[in-house]
Amino acid sequence: MEKSMMTGLRKAIGTTKEVIVDSLLTTIADANTHSFVSKSQYHILNIQLWLKPDYIVHKDYPILNKNLTELEKRKLLEKTILNAEITLKLIEKYGIIDGKVIFVIQGWNDESFRYCAKRYADMGVEMFGLGSSIKVNPEDFIKRLHIVREVIGDKAYLHVFGALKPSVIKLTKNMYNSVDTSTPFKAAAMGYVIILEGEKVKRIRVDNISLEDLQIPHPLRIELENVLNEIGQIREGRPPITRLKRVLAALNVYTLRCALR
Repeated sequence: MEKSMMTGLRKAIGTTKEVIVDSLLTTIADANTHSFVSKSQYHILNIQLWLKPDYIVHKDYPILNKNLTELEKRKLLEKTILNAEITLKLIEKYGIIDGKVIFVIQGWNDESFRYCAKRYADMGVEMFGLGSSIKVNPEDFIKRLHIVREVIGDKAYLHVFGALKPSVIKLTKNMYNSVDTSTPFKAAAMGYVIILEGEKVKRIRVDNISLEDLQIPHPLRIELENVLNEIGQIREGRPPITRLKRVLAALNVYTLRCALR
């Protein structure tokens, strides 16, 4: 954390890619009380700015618990919208570029997503994000995308937060501007590679594929072959599984990007 605040998060983690800092840091360890304390939108925004990312996400309250009452859901949604209002005031106060802040649209049904998107649009929000996509079936997710687009318009920037299957990402690629997903890394951790088969995106175990069948860049292919050969040759000790998973993750990211072109 200290290094990130001094050099910026991108430099600290050694990447040239764009970095988004989410708002899930809703609790911070308090060194004085040795406990976790909830932080306000003001504190979260300041921590995000210290990390010097390319984009930051306003503090939202995902509505994922199906056992919540209608009133409890409403309260969470209004807290998310209130934080959006606070963030816009802080943007104006500190001279932050509005186009670098993503405001998360939350909800639990068609009406609530439409309501939240409309509130943001009325506030003058420039960058929107669609949240609460965990365990949402493809049909409902696509319906939410249509609802949000209908409210914010085709020209507004819309980011989709993860939890999507590669096939759904490919199917809806023309409905949003950007997406973040952990699928390539989760698949790699389980020993799977993501492949394109016609218009479909599939996952296959790494020991059930032929490298000749994969359309991947030559340097990445060579690296993958080397790692697989090393694992095959090692009979004692721990194989370089960590390195293999990194290569698989790189391959999966590459394949998913190809699917979105």
